[in-house]
Amino acid sequence: MNYRFHGTRHAAQRLAERGISEEDLKAVVRSPASHEDLRGGRHGGTIKKLRKRNARTLVVVAEIRGPEAWVLTAYYED
Repeated sequence: MNYRFHGTRHAAQRLAERGISEEDLKAVVRSPASHEDLRGGRHGGTIKKLRKRNARTLVVVAEIRGPEAWVLTAYYED
């Protein structure tokens, strides 16, 4: 699915600190290997923990509602 991504200054800062590219983050949201629903979000969607493994496992926590994704955080699991 083509998502419209939303983020915060805080999330962008953390991604930069952790060396996570926007392209890698979007790839996880668009095609996760696994996902876990966590709870309802502030925008009427569901907050999900999405994972995808390449050289390392990238975890993205985002609120998903239809074609929109609000990125909360992302980190490498290993």
